[in-house]
Amino acid sequence: MSSVSPQSTPILQFVVGDDDFEVTNRCRQILAGWQKDNPTHEPEIVDGQAKNEREVAERVAALRNALENPSLFTSGKLIWFRQCDFLGEGTTAQSRQTSLMLDRLVESLERLDWQQNHLLISAPGIKWNRKIGRWLKLKSEITECPSLAKVRNADRIALSLVREQIKSRGKTVKADVAEQLVRTAGLDRRVLVSECEKVVLYVGDRKEITGADLEASVYPTRQAKAFALVNAVSERNLPLALDRLEDELWTMRTEKQTSELGVIYSLITKFRNMLLFKELQTRQLLRANLTYPSFKSQLANLKPEQFPADRRFNPLAQSPFFVFQAYTHSRNYSKNRLIQILELLLATIRKMITVSVDPPSVLRECIIGIVQGEEIAPGSSPSGEP
Repeated sequence: MSSVSPQSTPILQFVVGDDDFEVTNRCRQILAGWQKDNPTHEPEIVDGQAKNEREVAERVAALRNALENPSLFTSGKLIWFRQCDFLGEGTTAQSRQTSLMLDRLVESLERLDWQQNHLLISAPGIKWNRKIGRWLKLKSEITECPSLAKVRNADRIALSLVREQIKSRGKTVKADVAEQLVRTAGLDRRVLVSECEKVVLYVGDRKEITGADLEASVYPTRQAKAFALVNAVSERNLPLALDRLEDELWTMRTEKQTSELGVIYSLITKFRNMLLFKELQTRQLLRANLTYPSFKSQLANLKPEQFPADRRFNPLAQSPFFVFQAYTHSRNYSKNRLIQILELLLATIRKMITVSVDPPSVLRECIIGIVQGEEIAPGSSPSGEP
């Protein structure tokens, strides 16, 4: 990857990532910097979104037109080819015709006289092994903007964003309240900024934002709702767990990406982590009854080689927020009971897959069994499956 210096031409920037909020922010920063350094240049935005090959041809033609036709009233152009969505995956992006058009675009870009132009391209994704991907690696300065869910230390980045947004609006927030907002809103920059704006408007003239303000004004995201059900089960709060379950079952009627099996897999992840923390305490790698700051400190002292690379079994590869919750909830169950619960969850999956049953009823029965079920002494036979 080569970086283009401010003195050389062309000035070419490529911003790529599935976090459209961060991609847009970075592109605006680049354009603002260019405009400051080149006040006589004209900014021009070219839409890069296309649903089919015909629209790809239109978008590529519009970009070439912007690059090849000089500005009539200014000394150059600052062109942003915005959200080009046919560089990565998808039927349109993978078609032979699209590949040919992109190859020709690269050939045109190579022949252009770049004395007067700056070009910024943004995209949600790209296949680097294609001709345009290799060309951008060679010619452009590249900025990658993955979503927070894919970033290590995502919780720290999210917390920093929340504090920055609230401070910029003249308000204050304590650390535990900022953490509560992240847990409620989830790891999405756009949602976090939106919820910060909402709670600031809610508090009015008051200076400090409290936990009560969040509960009154911040609506849990889909991700947060899913965690709420798992947390209620982990806390052994049956009324709350059943209430959250009904919310999930209602959502499943309209959202195809959610299912009863998805809830079971989420519970398996949580209880597997709880069992892991029980074992870490048994081996005296973690102390009991830690606060969040001391937990993070002890977690940071654990050696990566002590855990598998698979993030499902590696607390160091997961968000400290969520693993701390698992650590805290592990106090509600014995090690033996956690093993039995994981066996119960596995039996529930088998029942849903192999037997003609009503999945909501089976899921409801499983949750009741987890929260209210009695521990079976090691070596004893269970009375029955869920």
